[in-house]
Amino acid sequence: QFFGFDTSDGSAVRLLSQPLKQNCQVVSFVYVFSQEIFKGGGYNIFVGIPKQRKNIKGSLFFGTKHQEIVMSEKDFSQLHAEMLEAIQEAVIATDLQGIIRYWNRAAEEMYLWRREDVLGKNIIDVTPTSSTRKQAEELMQALIQGESWAGEFQVQRKDGSSFWAKVTDTPIHNADGELIGIIGVSRDLTEEKEINQKLKDRNLYIETILKNMPIGVSVNTIDDGNVKFMNSSFKEIYGWSQDELQNVSDFFEKVFPDPDLRKEMQTKIITDLQSGDPERMQWEDLEITTSTGEVKYVYAHNIPLPEQNLMVSTVQDFTARKLAKDELKKLNATLDERVKERTQGMLTASEIVATREARMAELKETVRKLRKQLREANLVPVASDPPRGPDSEW
Repeated sequence: QFFGFDTSDGSAVRLLSQPLKQNCQVVSFVYVFSQEIFKGGGYNIFVGIPKQRKNIKGSLFFGTKHQEIVMSEKDFSQLHAEMLEAIQEAVIATDLQGIIRYWNRAAEEMYLWRREDVLGKNIIDVTPTSSTRKQAEELMQALIQGESWAGEFQVQRKDGSSFWAKVTDTPIHNADGELIGIIGVSRDLTEEKEINQKLKDRNLYIETILKNMPIGVSVNTIDDGNVKFMNSSFKEIYGWSQDELQNVSDFFEKVFPDPDLRKEMQTKIITDLQSGDPERMQWEDLEITTSTGEVKYVYAHNIPLPEQNLMVSTVQDFTARKLAKDELKKLNATLDERVKERTQGMLTASEIVATREARMAELKETVRKLRKQLREANLVPVASDPPRGPDSEW
């Protein structure tokens, strides 16, 4: 059953080795014990048993070691019992009335019942809790009809404490095919449940944070592009619902409605992602269009997780920032133009002043020369002559 073979017709022999097939014409059952649960040597064991069992002959394998064995039915029963005791899971066998006939060491540890105290008791009175007793009775009725059952079941210890166990119940048939009892294997799920609950709580915590973040977050599978998670901020920023953005192809078609821009952005983004360079997996002032036709500018950053086949996409709305930056750019351009005009005006005024100063210098030089000529001609006025003007030097 473990390997998916029907052992009743000997087909399991094909799974093993040629020496076993030669020594064992028909295998009625095969035991497979892992390294964890077998004490003797810590190797896998395969035991093949023929139906004609005057002397039970088969093959015993310890890893790559192969040893032919011949044992009596008594010896085999002893080996059988030792194997069941070595199993780390609780093994319980009952007859068709539910009376416990076998209770291994792991069952003692799990249920806190000693073997001698529980043998002869009805399984319904021992392991089910008060809330699962009725379900256990219904399962027993199905099992004695030859059905099997496997699943999680709430059971209890001798002290009344309850826990969840993984239980597998299987009917037992004798060599003639007659149903003679039920064997159940159970494993304590307490630790597994605690770990799963911690993981569930952690995932809920992370999901709650992601859902309420002001940054948009979306997760899609890499191979097919299907969206697995999208928080409200992602939908609000892009202006599309998750139903409208179920796939990466939907995203490009909706967010970039212009065919030329869409093709350009698809090529750029896919090329950047395929580069594997984290610096190329972020795009600033990306122009997108919402479902209402509004144009926005966003900062998008993608984080690939190839081992999980996931792509995490984040987005922030930079529209106000982009518009403010564009407005500042316009203001700076206008200021530059005005400064240029003022500078040109200042240069013109300076030129006028310089021209006037040059002309005054020329005029002074002319007056100086004229006075010199007058002196040389003895035409300089006497002191009694009145000044000829307020600026006269005479």
